[in-house]
Amino acid sequence: MITQILREATLEQVKKPLFKFERDELVASLFELSVTVARYMPYDLGVSISRRLGVAASYLVKASRATVESNLKRIVGDDPERLSQAVKNAFASYAMYYFSTFKFASMEADEVTKLGTVSGKERMAEALSQGKGAIVISPHVGNWDYGAAFFRTNNIPATAVVEHLESERIYNFFNELRAHFGAKTIAHDDNPFPKMIAALERNELLVIISDRSLDASSIEVDFFNTKVNFPLGAAFLALRSKAPLLPMSVTSLPNGRFHIDVGPLLNLETRGSFKRDAQILSQRIANYFEDVIRRSPSQWHVFSPFFE
Repeated sequence: MITQILREATLEQVKKPLFKFERDELVASLFELSVTVARYMPYDLGVSISRRLGVAASYLVKASRATVESNLKRIVGDDPERLSQAVKNAFASYAMYYFSTFKFASMEADEVTKLGTVSGKERMAEALSQGKGAIVISPHVGNWDYGAAFFRTNNIPATAVVEHLESERIYNFFNELRAHFGAKTIAHDDNPFPKMIAALERNELLVIISDRSLDASSIEVDFFNTKVNFPLGAAFLALRSKAPLLPMSVTSLPNGRFHIDVGPLLNLETRGSFKRDAQILSQRIANYFEDVIRRSPSQWHVFSPFFE
C-alpha cells in the first residue's frame, strides 16, 4: 500500500514520477524507519493510528481504491454505502497489518501470541500425526506474521512459501522480520518444489498463501461466481506427496487482536485422472477461501485487479 501511495500521489499531484529503483529504495527506507518508530509506540495506540492513516490513504490513492472497490464488489455487492465502508475497512486493515508486522519485530513470540486466540488447534496435531507434514492453505487475509509467532510459541515446525518481490532490499527486509520468529521461507521462484517436499519430509507445516497465481502454473476455478485462474501449486503438491491439506486462516480484529481458525482437513480422495483430481481439489480450496473472505471481506489484502 505504501508503494501505491508514493506512486499515485507522485503521479497525480506533482506529475514527476519517481524511477522505480528510487521508489523502491524510498519504500525500503520508510519500512526500516517504521520498525524503529513502532518499537517505541504502545501497541494499541499504533493500531488506532495506523487504521486512521489507512482510511485517509483510501482517499489519496484513487487508482488503488478503485481496484479494491472492484474486487470487493463481487463479495459485498454494489450497495454504495456498504461497499464504501468495506473499502475503507480494507485500507484500515492493511495499514494495521503493516504496523503490527513492524511492531512484532521488537516483541517476543510469546508476547505476540497473547494478542490472539485459536480454534481447531488439535487439527494441526492431527495432520502432523500422519508423519507426512501438512500443507497449510490460506488466502491473503489478516496477518500471517502472527501465525509465525504462534508456531514458534507452540513449538510447531513451519516453513512458508513467499513471493520473491522485485526489490531485493524489500524482500530481504521482510524475510528478516519473519526470521525474528524463526520462520523459514522458500521463494516462489527459486526451484521451490524440492524444497517444499523436503519441508514435508521433515514433518513440518508448509504454509502456502494460495489465492493469487504468481506464475504460469494455474487452473481455472469458480470463485465468487466468476471464472478465475488459481495457483495449482497446493493441489499439485498434495496429490503428489499425499500430505494432508489443512485449511487455516489468521484474521485480524479491529482492536489489533487476532484469531487463528484451523478447519477440517480437505478430502484428498482421487478418481484416477490427475488433471481431474487437481481440478476438483483446487475448487475445494477456492470454496474454502470464499468462506473465509466472505466472513471478513475487508481483510482480503488484494490490492491488484483480481477478477480481470
